[in-house]
Amino acid sequence: MNLNKPSCFATICTSNCKQELIGFILSLSIYHKNELVYIMCDEDTKINYDNMSFKPELKIKWFIELDKYTKYNRQEMEILNIWSEFQMSKSIILDYALKENNDCLFLDSDIILTEQINDINTKYSLGVCPGFINKETYEKYGYYNGGMLWVKDKEIPQKWREYTKTSRYFDQASIEDLYNEYKKTDDVFVFDDNYNLQSWRFIVGEEP
Repeated sequence: MNLNKPSCFATICTSNCKQELIGFILSLSIYHKNELVYIMCDEDTKINYDNMSFKPELKIKWFIELDKYTKYNRQEMEILNIWSEFQMSKSIILDYALKENNDCLFLDSDIILTEQINDINTKYSLGVCPGFINKETYEKYGYYNGGMLWVKDKEIPQKWREYTKTSRYFDQASIEDLYNEYKKTDDVFVFDDNYNLQSWRFIVGEEP
């Protein structure tokens, strides 16, 4: 097996989650010191980072392109029908990263790493992470986690955007369409259950 670290990482963040972003990049710098991270955010989030007295040892490329969403939380964006649009910023930051790198691992900015990620199977074009939740829940919200996606094929971000247009649940359920497409040619791997440890797995987990 061709198991490796990702070539780079990517995330998005607005000011509502700027403190979570700090936790993410600090934990990332512990296990992936001096590695490349692409961050798309709003101006307030970048200012918060600039004001930090301690900077993580990472190579960060900033893209200040999310000011449109600064003053809104998720509920407000759903009411305004711009939540999917905002979530597809994930695909755009992947576009930027894949222009300069062979592959990229997108992680939501509220994630905390607890060890190095070094088991990416680079023979595939796509890596997806299940939610490890029960059938009733994933049928509504999607089987895979929209906050963790490894991509090597440069066409995937655009495909993600297209599938999301008809998704039953925003950017998350559309990953099932990506998985099904790449599964046809055996070109996708699935992350193990040591990833995506979150409250849902205790509340509506696939195991009682």
